[in-house]
Amino acid sequence: MPFLDRIQRWAEERPHDTAVVVAGRRLRWAELRDAAAAALPETGAVTVLAEANSVDFAARFAAAVAGRRQCAVLDPTWPESLHQEIAQRLAESAKPGMVSAADALADGPPDSTFLIGLTSGTTSVPKAFTRSRQSWRQSFDASVAFFGLAQDDVTLAPGPLSASLNLYALAECLYAGSEFQTLESFDVGDVHAAITHDGVTRLILVPTMLRLLSERGLTGGVDASGIRTIICAGSKLDARTLEAARRWAPNATIFEYYGASELSFVSGVGLAAGSSWTPGEQASDPRFRAWTSKSWTIRVPK
Repeated sequence: MPFLDRIQRWAEERPHDTAVVVAGRRLRWAELRDAAAAALPETGAVTVLAEANSVDFAARFAAAVAGRRQCAVLDPTWPESLHQEIAQRLAESAKPGMVSAADALADGPPDSTFLIGLTSGTTSVPKAFTRSRQSWRQSFDASVAFFGLAQDDVTLAPGPLSASLNLYALAECLYAGSEFQTLESFDVGDVHAAITHDGVTRLILVPTMLRLLSERGLTGGVDASGIRTIICAGSKLDARTLEAARRWAPNATIFEYYGASELSFVSGVGLAAGSSWTPGEQASDPRFRAWTSKSWTIRVPK
C-alpha cells in the first residue's frame, strides 16, 4: 500500500487508458506500470525526489515507494546544498535489508513508512515526519467518497508535485483509477487550455490560483461549465474568490478542506452548484455537504 496494487489492477484492466498527463505528455496505465517497474533496480531504500513536474516524476515516485522503500519529496527550488544535506541524513537512517534485488512493483506492509515529509524551509534543515502506507490508504477511502471522485473524472492540480496538496492528489487518482493532470509550472492560460481541450472535470488548487483562473476566465470567456468539482485547500477560501468561482464554474460543487501533511484530511465542507455561501457559515446548514452526516469533522488515524 498505498496505491501500487491499484496501478497493477488498472494496467491489467485498462492498459490503454490515460493515467497521468504533464504538460501534454501522456502516460497510459500500462506505460506507468512498466516505467515504474523498470526503475526499481536503480531505486534504493530511501529516495529523494527534488524535481519539477513531469510524467517521469510519477513513475519514479511509484518505484520509490515499492516494497519497504521510502521516499522524501523536496521542493526543487530549495538550495542544492540543502538537498544534499537532507539526502545524506536520510541515507544514514536507512535500515539494512529494506530493499531486495527480487523486489517487485508491490505495496509494502500497511504499517510501514513509505513517505518522509519535511516542513518547508530554505536555509535550515526542515523537520521530518513520516507517514505509513495504511494512513494514506485510509485517507484515500475517505476523500474519494467525500469528494465523489469517479474514474471518468479528469483531475487537474496545476501546482508543484513537491507540495503535499498536489502529491496527494496524484496518489489519490492513481488509487481511484482516475486520470491526473498537472503542468510543468502554473500558468493561467495553460490551465484554461486544459479545461477547454482536455475535458478537465475537477480542479485541486489553492484559493489564489482559483481567483486568478475564475476572474480571468470570466473576462476571457473561458467556458468552465464542464467542471464538476473544485477543491480548495492551503488557505481560507474568501468571499470574493468563491463568488468568482461560482460564476465561472456554475456546475461545480466547491469544497474547502483543512488538512495537514502529518495528518491528511482533518475537516471539510462542500457547497453544491447553485447554492450561495458566505465563508465561515456553520456547516450544520443543510445547504452544505458535510464531511460526515453527524459532524463536519473527521479525523483519520496517522
